[in-house]
Amino acid sequence: MLTDNTRLISIDLETLGKQKPRAAIATIGMVAVDIGTGQEAAAFYARVERSSALRVGQADQDTLDWWSRQPDAARAEIEQGDTPLRTALLSLAEAIKFATDGRDPSDVAFVARAPSFDLAILDYHYSYYGLETPWQYWQERDHRSIEDAWCEAIRLGGGECLSYRDATVVEHHALEDARWQALYLLNLRDALRRICVPADERLRQAARKMLDHDGGADSKDYDAGKFMLARTAVRVLVGKGDEA
Repeated sequence: MLTDNTRLISIDLETLGKQKPRAAIATIGMVAVDIGTGQEAAAFYARVERSSALRVGQADQDTLDWWSRQPDAARAEIEQGDTPLRTALLSLAEAIKFATDGRDPSDVAFVARAPSFDLAILDYHYSYYGLETPWQYWQERDHRSIEDAWCEAIRLGGGECLSYRDATVVEHHALEDARWQALYLLNLRDALRRICVPADERLRQAARKMLDHDGGADSKDYDAGKFMLARTAVRVLVGKGDEA
């Protein structure tokens, strides 16, 4: 569960291929934020030396052609890599250790737009070198799944929610995209908090009406009670909980 105590580790990769988990890594970005305060706690970025990336991972022509159509600044990031892959992986592990030191592992979550891509690729490359992956599988979170759930909860509460693609600037720069991922989730959580926290008493009243419903009460009251359950689910989702 993502709570105010959670340190969120947002990770993004830029790769030279799409074949997971062996896609060659071009750049690695990581940003750590505290959900409760919204403060950035740590950041990491590495441009991987292409020759070392291709010794372990695979490129594909479609992806290389796609990169050739990107702006000069984006292409420069993947073409000017100067960090050997193994060194980049070790440095990422050290950055994660620094960002999570002293914290209960259950209070740390690793998020990527697609853990089955970014995190799976990193896990494969750590294994290739006989290195320990610096997180546990149960700490992984899917950014898209959180977006879907929290946006739906915001809409149930009468709010509006822009999608990640509409609300952020995707730069195809691993560090900046990792930062955007984290900021987007922080903004969603703030929106959920504004919807949920002030409504406590009204939600309790709606719950009582639902519990007292005997078939003769106003159907709107009953619908309000069902709505309260949805809102309570939102509160559980954001880690606050509620008892009517």
